[in-house]
Amino acid sequence: MPARHLFIDDEIDFYDLRGLQKVLNQPEKHPANPLLVREHPWESATVQLYGSVLYDYEENLFKMWYLAGPDCTTNQPEIIVNGHQMTGLVQAYAISSDGIHWEKPELGLVSFEGSKKNNIVPIGHHGVEGMCVLKEEHEPDPGRRYKAIWWDHDKDSIEIDSTGMVVNAGVGGLHVAWSSDGIHWEEHPGNPMITCFSDTGQQLVWDSKREIYAAFGRLAGGGRVIERSESPDLVHWSQPELVFRPDDMDRMGTQFYGMGTSMYEGLYLGMPWVLAQRQADTRSLGNDGRIHIQLASSRDGIHWQRAGGRSPFIPNGKQGEWDGGIIYTANAPVIKRDKVFIYYSGASWPHEPGSTSSMPRGIGLASLRRDGFISLDAGDDEGNFGTIPFMATETQGIHLNLDATNGRVYARLCDPIRCE
Repeated sequence: MPARHLFIDDEIDFYDLRGLQKVLNQPEKHPANPLLVREHPWESATVQLYGSVLYDYEENLFKMWYLAGPDCTTNQPEIIVNGHQMTGLVQAYAISSDGIHWEKPELGLVSFEGSKKNNIVPIGHHGVEGMCVLKEEHEPDPGRRYKAIWWDHDKDSIEIDSTGMVVNAGVGGLHVAWSSDGIHWEEHPGNPMITCFSDTGQQLVWDSKREIYAAFGRLAGGGRVIERSESPDLVHWSQPELVFRPDDMDRMGTQFYGMGTSMYEGLYLGMPWVLAQRQADTRSLGNDGRIHIQLASSRDGIHWQRAGGRSPFIPNGKQGEWDGGIIYTANAPVIKRDKVFIYYSGASWPHEPGSTSSMPRGIGLASLRRDGFISLDAGDDEGNFGTIPFMATETQGIHLNLDATNGRVYARLCDPIRCE
């Protein structure tokens, strides 16, 4: 099937825009949000989407890997994963037949306070943070259909110099594993693949055009910006490089806490987590410590641009609501028939370093029509535009995704230089 042509890029997919307006369409939040909440002792502190959601067409099942953590303010609970005592952050697993009602199955694989009746996935050595999962149907080895990266850390081994820079991340770094079912994982014996300090969501995509994997996160120690590394096989990785950061058009003090990153119709689709950091010199600019979601895109995963005039794509809820302070998205949206499902975690309070009150306590859903991120909207008068040249065949034809209930749409082939 040919890739669909979206209107997310500025002046790339079309030209000669007349009488039409590009509109950023915010997804609709589900009325039952949050759909997953804290229920068990191992998730008493956080239920958070530094993680992934996918739809498994072989099993007709939604699958979710999410970050869970117990309350460690009074004591460190015993959490044994593959013989290792975890620092508190673990990877949990949930399933759903409809994407709305979720079950946390008892996997019986990890000991939490002496009991294996939990949904904790046996992966990691000290603390699993930001696990991203892909399922690749084209993988010839059935034991490696599922692939995952995450940041594993041991806070006691981190060394910070007088300037606040991490000079030794200890065992911290980007780890890789494979699985046949997404539950039982085989970790690469050479982990970590990249030594780094990256306490946020990690992202992994397969770029089929270039036939490489690309990882996104805080991989090079550059702070709250988006850095990228690529690999042909998940084992040999390039030196991480900075690819996306706030600029002068953002408010002073703005940072990217992370970014959900995926491939969508041949386009790198980004949902940056925009933190308006509260600082003494930025409060007058309206910075309030909340984290909202914007929309961004890239043709190569390196050069990025934001869509919708940098308006919130998924805005925070009202003050005091479950997502009124912080929003983090899953690495990728789920495409199911004519809908785009975007799962995200939320917290009521703004980002306050060292405070457990700003840890997300639930996971919800926002959805929009397929391909409906950006639309070209007409008013009462006629509008028109031309596209860049693209390939079409007699059997495939040309299909338009539109609503012309109160009007008409005409399409024609023309010379791109002389089309009037």
